[in-house]
Amino acid sequence: MGVVTVDIANSRTVKRRKVESPNLTQATVIALDPGETTGWSLLTVDPAALSNPAKVKILGSIYDHQHGQVDSYRGDDGEQQMVDDLYALCAVWPHAAVVIEDFVIRINDRSRSFLAPVRTTAALKQLLWADGRITFKQTPNDAKNTATDSRLKDWGMYEREGGLNHARDADRHAILFARRCAQSLKLRSEAFPHLFKKGAPYA
Repeated sequence: MGVVTVDIANSRTVKRRKVESPNLTQATVIALDPGETTGWSLLTVDPAALSNPAKVKILGSIYDHQHGQVDSYRGDDGEQQMVDDLYALCAVWPHAAVVIEDFVIRINDRSRSFLAPVRTTAALKQLLWADGRITFKQTPNDAKNTATDSRLKDWGMYEREGGLNHARDADRHAILFARRCAQSLKLRSEAFPHLFKKGAPYA
């Protein structure tokens, strides 16, 4: 399994594309590491790996793994354009769980760039909320402790080329969230109701 790197900002292949028949038999996570440059990761796994992790391993059940980065350095409206690109990605996958790295202040910084994660998260969450979608948050420390560089390399999910540090951090969040879902029926039911709520195929 290789990692597919997609530049949604340049190609805009996902821009406002509608999905007529989304695949409802798989569990897809879109994880975001927001900032002036936002990393994103898309991970699609067999739902059995979330409902029966003792028998079906998550890392051995990945159907699709893509990641990339979008930056806001595109003129006065660059930040909003970045949010639009991220929203378009989420719109292509209407049944994906959207996970966003939580922002916690650890230093005294008054620069505009310091609060870029807050502005990006707020704008994107508003767009998703209008669509009736919820988002999930995770701490950066939890993601880095779960998916260290060493583990990513062992799993074949580490790309040295391209300087995709933010995309790699998004990968960490995608893996962590999948693992959390495998440990919690409540969480996976909230994240993937089409798969795990009462009456669904994997309930």
